[in-house]
Amino acid sequence: MLIGGLPVIVYAALLAAVVLLLVRHRGLMRGARQAVTRTVWCPVQDRNLTATLEEEMWDGRRVDITECSAFSPPTAVTCGKACLRLTQRPRPATVSGLPLLF
Repeated sequence: MLIGGLPVIVYAALLAAVVLLLVRHRGLMRGARQAVTRTVWCPVQDRNLTATLEEEMWDGRRVDITECSAFSPPTAVTCGKACLRLTQRPRPATVSGLPLLF
């Protein structure tokens, strides 16, 4: 069957692709997680640490920290986990010739 010169299956495939993109964009396909070990920057201690993170398999979003080298034992993570919200390490301030006011 043709609609506007194209088979119905083409329209169905386009509709399915649009729906999947909307679902992914809204974050509705969450659930499958994987544990990965990464070096992350800790904004509290202002240094790089090794941590085992749970990440979403779909988009790589950091969800939780299960181990961190800042704690003893590493599984006793008791911080606010601010590193989960960081996407990259903040850049140091550039020198502008003016004194920094703290």
